[in-house]
Amino acid sequence: MSVFLRFLIVTVAGLILAACGGGGDNNPPSTITPEISAEGVWRFKSATEDNSFDMVILETGETWVVPHDFTVSTVSRGQTQSSEGVLEGTVRGGFNDLQGALFPSVYYSGTYSGRNNINIKSDNEYFLRGLHAGEYWNGYDQPASLASLAGKYDGVENIFAPAFRSITITISPIGIISLPSGEDGCKRSGKMTPHASGKNMFDLTIVKEDACNSYDYSSGSGIAYYDDSTRRFVVLTSLAGSRRGFVFLGTKSF
Repeated sequence: MSVFLRFLIVTVAGLILAACGGGGDNNPPSTITPEISAEGVWRFKSATEDNSFDMVILETGETWVVPHDFTVSTVSRGQTQSSEGVLEGTVRGGFNDLQGALFPSVYYSGTYSGRNNINIKSDNEYFLRGLHAGEYWNGYDQPASLASLAGKYDGVENIFAPAFRSITITISPIGIISLPSGEDGCKRSGKMTPHASGKNMFDLTIVKEDACNSYDYSSGSGIAYYDDSTRRFVVLTSLAGSRRGFVFLGTKSF
């Protein structure tokens, strides 16, 4: 029997067997769906507000850690890698710390389950110390709406670690941001647009309007998000080539 004929017989037999369901198992083979990434806003709450924070992980892995107690000097930025329920990353604690050495880079690792819960651990002595269990903020999955965001916000901006300054900003229905001059006297303005991911996140830029020498925590480009249930508004930006940028944590007054 020729090699070709043997091949033909084996092939036809295989097709017949497949059509009949193989070895008697009529159930289709199971497929494993990979775990979605850890993208989203994760809420970590403790008995004391000063140890509660949001961890924002964008679709690019860009990560921000934001305290709930409006201590803007401890806002941190870094990068998270996540796949199939496991994550790890590094953030720089004290994002707006002028000294730069007070809070070193912090490594963390952990696990997450879909859009449900997350657990992270870090052994750093000062930041993200110990175990933290968080929950997914479902508001992240809502579409970003400039019309819903429009209004006045009272809050604080960073000026230098660990200080902050109370300010009020106003956002128009088309995303124009009006805010007072910076601590250095520089006039500033801003613009917001919905983030390309389609989630409840905005791209934002704060710029100085005149030729003054602006401090590097008075402007910047980054992201912002608004929680309609708590009226809490968070702005997180940085300047190219700098660890610092404009950070604002506020509450909608109307």
